[in-house]
Amino acid sequence: MNVNELSNRLERLERENRRMKRAGLAVVAAALAVACIGAATPDEIPEVVKAREFQLTDDKGWVRILMTANGITYVDDKGDPRASMDTDGFMYWDENGKGGASMSARGISYSDENGTTRAGMRANGISYFDENGKIRGHLGVVDFVGEKTKRESHYPAGVALFDEDGDVIWMAPQ
Repeated sequence: MNVNELSNRLERLERENRRMKRAGLAVVAAALAVACIGAATPDEIPEVVKAREFQLTDDKGWVRILMTANGITYVDDKGDPRASMDTDGFMYWDENGKGGASMSARGISYSDENGTTRAGMRANGISYFDENGKIRGHLGVVDFVGEKTKRESHYPAGVALFDEDGDVIWMAPQ
């Protein structure tokens, strides 16, 4: 065996030795991690966890999700509530905390930035409201009393468009 062969063989053995050391270190680290996880895990899983409130915070310590007996609330990074779910239903607010959407046993609705309901879906159909909160269009059961005529009307199914006084200006079927 010449000097070059011996040098190459020595380099290969040194590389293998470094790999073996790294592998051994990884095995020891993994064993330590398993031991630490096992030590941190309680021996017994509690049957009941009791608390008045649960909070999930971000890395800055701000409460982002709050869960209480009344419901669950999501809070944005400014500290303002953006969504809530409770016994009344689900509510979502815009970035200004004004308009939004809600869903409850009464139905689904959308409100503008002034808090005025603009659209809603209830058991009797789908309605559209103007910026003053007056009904302007409806698809479904049509019940109304005209403000000018004071006439009561009931249609089991239809489409109706209303003027600013609440009187029907167009309807199908007639």
